[in-house]
Formats: sequence, structure tokens, C-alpha cells
Amino acid sequence: MWTTLSASLILRSLDCDEDCLKAARDEELRKVLLGDEEDQLELPYSDSLMDVFERQTLWCSRMEVVFRVFVKESLQLKENESGEKSEENGEEYEENAVKPTQENDVKSSKELEETSNEPPSVTFRRFSGLNSAQIAFLCDLAKSLRLYSEHDDESMFIAITKHTFLPETTIQQSVLSRQQYRIEMNKAEMMKNKDIAESLFNAILVQDVFFGIVKDELERELMPLIEGFKIEKPKMHWMRESTYVFYSETSYQQMTLEEENKLYLAMKSVRNAVRNKSLAFNAKLCLIDADVEHILKVNEKDLALKLDEKEVKEPSPSLENNSFSILEGSI
Repeated sequence: MWTTLSASLILRSLDCDEDCLKAARDEELRKVLLGDEEDQLELPYSDSLMDVFERQTLWCSRMEVVFRVFVKESLQLKENESGEKSEENGEEYEENAVKPTQENDVKSSKELEETSNEPPSVTFRRFSGLNSAQIAFLCDLAKSLRLYSEHDDESMFIAITKHTFLPETTIQQSVLSRQQYRIEMNKAEMMKNKDIAESLFNAILVQDVFFGIVKDELERELMPLIEGFKIEKPKMHWMRESTYVFYSETSYQQMTLEEENKLYLAMKSVRNAVRNKSLAFNAKLCLIDADVEHILKVNEKDLALKLDEKEVKEPSPSLENNSFSILEGSI
């Protein structure tokens, strides 16, 4: 059963105050700073709501229908009421317009003021016999439809506000859209990973720089080596703690096999230098992005460190005949 009540508190509680406006401005600023977000999927429902819908489709679908019918009929009722009031106000204006006096003008303005201050009726509905999971879903759904809601441990009620609206897409349609979006994103990610895997290395990575070694010292020791391999406009860039890259400003975005070979030979010299002079632990070829902000891949296979055969210890003869070796062999 639906009921109407005068509830200005409900309506005013959703008005956008200074904090609301500040949050909206911060969101706009975040979008500007992060750049274009056209690839982001925008749906009227939250991920958590759609996750629950996928797990409990039958009950969630039934409750969604209840909510949508409630909102549709309530908004239609308010629209009809506002239309009737407009017609009544028009007829009163025509009658009063016959004898315009100062007294009537003052009276009309007071009546108008009283009418504007009177809160409009709000339609609401109550649900009972709910568990916590059901209440959480219904509250999330109410938020998606911009309904006012309150709840206790076993019940909740929702109310129409001036911000309430009915999304064109249902939850089921949004779930299908999200599934398709994720499929497309996975395909795009696979294509991106394939492109990265097939791309040539375009920089020398110097990693695990020893404590106390500063950028100027590293650049002073290594830059002459790199320039000796005819790498055009070499530049050193700090990536993160104890990690630097050397790359060619001229060719790092359009690498060729010839340029990659130059980098490889330069990297071998750099690797020997950083070890012999105790500057860093290792040097490798790597792939950096166009903005020189991220290391996309590192050449780990070809340049993996090999253990010295002398460092491989043989098992101790005294342990071979140990009684515990029987347990070890049985595993």
C-alpha cells in the first residue's frame, strides 16, 4: 500500500550544499587531470549492486520491478498533481485580473509565498522482513534511483524526492553491457601486451644503484661510455628509487634493429662499469613508454645473471650417509 505524506525533511536532505558542490568540483577537476575517460563504461548502477544481481537474479529482478513501478507511478502522480495546480492557478488569475487592487496584490503575494513554502507531498513505501544482504541491495538500488531511504535491522522504506529518476536501462541490461565491456577491455589488454612483447627495447636500465651514489656521479661515469657507441642525444632519467634509464631522445620512440643493437653493446659496457666501479648492481635493456614514466618490460632472459660454477657447492660427504637422507629421498 502506498501512502503520501508531507516530508520537507526528506526533500531538503538531498539539496546540494557547499560540501556537495565542492565534491562535484573535485570530481570535474579529477576528470580533467586524468585526461579523456571516454573508454570508461558509465552505468546507472554500481558494481556491487550488479554483482549481487548476478548471484541472486530472481529475487533482485523481482524487487527491481517493484521499485521501477513504484517510481514510475509516483512520478506520474506528481506530474498530474502539478498539472492540476497549474490549471487552478490560471483560473484564479483570470478572476482576480478583473479588479486589480493593491489589497488583492498584497493578498495574492502572501498566498503565493505560503504556497511556495509548503513542502510538496512525497510518496513512500515500506518493506519489512528483510535480512541484512537484502537491505544492502535495496539501499544500493534506492541510491541508484536517487530515492530517499532509511532502514533498521529488518525493514526499510523509500521515498520519492525531487531528484528521483527512472533509468532507461534495467540492471540486467547493465550487467550484459558490463560483461561485453570487460570482454572488449580484455581483448584490448591482450593486444597491448602483444604489442609490448613485439616492441624493440629502447633504453638501458640501471637498477639497484648502491647507497650514496647520486645521479650526477652516475651520469659522469656512464654517459661517456654510451656516447662512444654513437647513440644520438643520450639522456639519463630517474624512474624510481635506485633506478635510472639511459635512452636516445632522437630514436627511443621509433626504434630500429640497428639502434637496438647499439643499445645492447652500450648496455654491456655499462653493466661492466657499474659492477667494477661499485655504482649499481646490474644493467639491462628495457622498454619505456613515450612519456618516460613507466618501464613496460625488461630483458630478463638474454641478460640473466649466470651463477659461477665455483659457487655451486657439492653436497657434503658427511651428510650423504646421514640417516635423515632417507626421509629426504622419499619425498
